[in-house]
Amino acid sequence: MPKVTVVLRQEDLDALNLAEKTVVIINVLSTTSLIAQRLADGANEVHLLRPHQLPGPLLDNSPPMNLMQGGACGTALRKSSEALHVYTAALVNAPAVVQRIAAAHDSPIVLVCAGSDGQTNLLDIFTAGYICCELLALEPLRWQLSDSAIVAQAVHNQFRDSPWDCLLSSQTGRALGDTQAQISAKNLTQIGTLDVVPTLVGNCLRA
Repeated sequence: MPKVTVVLRQEDLDALNLAEKTVVIINVLSTTSLIAQRLADGANEVHLLRPHQLPGPLLDNSPPMNLMQGGACGTALRKSSEALHVYTAALVNAPAVVQRIAAAHDSPIVLVCAGSDGQTNLLDIFTAGYICCELLALEPLRWQLSDSAIVAQAVHNQFRDSPWDCLLSSQTGRALGDTQAQISAKNLTQIGTLDVVPTLVGNCLRA
């Protein structure tokens, strides 16, 4: 029975052996939503730059939509390079990621909430909980949840009917200021608007 584990911060990946595991990186309010959108919009691949990194010779000819700062998500992806499979997920593409995992993998699953600046992010945890709940809904006897996955499942169940309320309950959500920022953030709490599964191939992400 494959185990599903949730890592609450990308910093906690350092203690894990990810070989022979499937890893899903979650960074809803930043990188993973944008990766899914860019691939859905037609980018062949997306390269994540390290902090303060400028495009080098190999990337100079890449269209701008193919390049983006990686932040905590980029760090998590680099730490996960030894994993069997690596995907990125946000709420906008979470159902597609669930279907890919359910259809293709019997390896242990590690859901990584990238967070920011060493802090956890409630919406990332909600998204991990959504993935756990949907995997169990498809095949309840197939998956074993770790304690951290049960915590994420509980967060999801608390806000099941409104991811937006989950965001507003978080420190990040309470800090949202102007109306435009709220509109942009609310769009990222829509579930299943994009049918794309960003997959780490070498040093880039492809659909």
